[in-house]
Amino acid sequence: MKIFVNGKEKIISDKISSLHGFIGIILKNEKGKIIELNGKVVKKGEIEGISLKDGDRIELIQFMGGG
Repeated sequence: MKIFVNGKEKIISDKISSLHGFIGIILKNEKGKIIELNGKVVKKGEIEGISLKDGDRIELIQFMGGG
């Protein structure tokens, strides 16, 4: 299956069918990160019920502190 992560094309196994499963593989810790799927922010409580489809676009956003 072909998806896009932060604008880059990735080919993933069809065995990885959920957003939760994919995020679990690429992120060690979801804390402090926002996950966007096809232009919409995914709430933490909804991530487990979302299936990935060919062509989906995922954006991973992390807040940075500074001053």
